[in-house]
Amino acid sequence: MAFKNILFSLRLHGVNAEASASSEANAQAHARNAYNLSHKQMGTSKIVLSAAVVLLAAAGLLDLYQITAAQAQQGDPYQVETQLMRMQAAVAALPARAPVGYVTDMDVATPRGLLAFSAARYALAPRLLVPGANTDAVGWVLGNFSQPQDYQAFAAQRGLAFSKDLGEGVVLFQKGARK
Repeated sequence: MAFKNILFSLRLHGVNAEASASSEANAQAHARNAYNLSHKQMGTSKIVLSAAVVLLAAAGLLDLYQITAAQAQQGDPYQVETQLMRMQAAVAALPARAPVGYVTDMDVATPRGLLAFSAARYALAPRLLVPGANTDAVGWVLGNFSQPQDYQAFAAQRGLAFSKDLGEGVVLFQKGARK
C-alpha cells in the first residue's frame, strides 16, 4: 500500500513509474542487505560475547584451582588433625555413648575458642559434647586448655573432681565425688 502511494505521488510530479519501480527494487535490495549485514554482525557479536564468557569462566576455574592447590600445600590450617591426636587418650577413656561436659580456658564465643570446641566435638564423636560443666546430664567433663595451670584448683572451683591429665592440655574431670 505504501509503495502504491509513493508511485502515485511520483506520477503526480511527473516522474517515470518504471524508473521509480527500479528505484524501489534497489531500495528493497539495499534494505535486505542491511538486514542481512546487521544479522551477521549480531551473529558475530554473539560469538564474541560467548567467547568472552568462556574465557572468563576458564580464568575463574584456573584461579580456583590455584587457590585450592595452595591450600592443599599448607596442610591443615585449622589443626584439626592435631586436635584429633590430642584427644585420642580422652576418646579411649570416655564411655562411647555418654554425653560429656566441656570446659576450657578459651572463650568459646571467639573464633579460636569455637574452633577448639568444634575440633574436640569432632574428635569425640559420637559422644555429645556439652559446653560447660554445670549440666546434670554429664558424668564426665573434658578440659581442653591452651595454657598449663593447676587443674586440681580449676576442678575445685567448678565442683568437679580431677580425674586425669592426658597431656597437651587435655584433662578429664568427673562430676560428683572428689578424688
